Amino acid sequence: MWCDGAMDISDATEFSGISRAELYVLMRSGELPYSVATRERLVPRRCLVQYLVKLTQERSHPGLIVPDTMPAQNGKPKWG
Repeated sequence: MWCDGAMDISDATEFSGISRAELYVLMRSGELPYSVATRERLVPRRCLVQYLVKLTQERSHPGLIVPDTMPAQNGKPKWG
């Protein structure tokens, strides 16, 4: 997760176009992982990119269920 580096909040907002407030909401909800280093929150670059891809897919294809969020039935993925 951290192998692609990390961004502080300012860099993450500039990179993603997501407001600081929304980033904090995503971090508090657990949807976007982060780490605290020297009183500064760092967001893994890979996780932010994955979130943006998911967001883009949801906006361009409303109702699309992304495989990693599909419910499992009897311990098996619904699509398999």
